[in-house]
Amino acid sequence: MDKQYCIEIADTVIFESNEQDWFFRAGAQRSLWGILIFQEDRVVFSNPALQDIVGLTEDEILRINPFELVHPVDRDLVRQRAEGRLKGLSPPDDYEIRILTADGKTKWVRLLATSIIYQRKPAVS
Repeated sequence: MDKQYCIEIADTVIFESNEQDWFFRAGAQRSLWGILIFQEDRVVFSNPALQDIVGLTEDEILRINPFELVHPVDRDLVRQRAEGRLKGLSPPDDYEIRILTADGKTKWVRLLATSIIYQRKPAVS
């Protein structure tokens, strides 16, 4: 198994002002753990640590479906759990999955997931 990476996901956060968004972004940009937030199968935020883990730029990540980063073997499981989270269910939020990097390698990561409100809309991070 390759070096293990950890993707950190914050607890439920509600951003109602530019100031709160600024504080979140300032902390997330400096985090050593990868952070990704998506809404409706579209990435709306990724931090530099996540970009390093997957080997893609922020612009590249913002243009893809977040499930494209998940290894095909784990993709349905991750999608089902994300959908459950958005429906108010409580699927496991801490588990290991395989992801795909830009150069085609598979990496194991620890996924810590939660549902959040991001920019006044439901999201999964």
